[in-house]
Amino acid sequence: MDHWWARRQDVELGDYTKNEVEDFTGCIPWFLEKCVVDGTIDLAAKFFAEIFSQAATFEQEIQTQYKNESDTLLKYAIAVLPT
Repeated sequence: MDHWWARRQDVELGDYTKNEVEDFTGCIPWFLEKCVVDGTIDLAAKFFAEIFSQAATFEQEIQTQYKNESDTLLKYAIAVLPT
């Protein structure tokens, strides 16, 4: 992360702290880059709304597809979620 911030020293944080920005973007440089709008951090950028919409749609599709297979979903969650 230090490299990204060093490369983008000109970016204004606006109403956010560096920690808030890193938490929101998961410290993913591509996400950090997408939240820079006109030289200022904008965590309400359209990009993030689209990501949220895609994730919500995926979740709904999985719930619909496996609505009668709660055991399968539980096994999947146990397998992929960190302990």
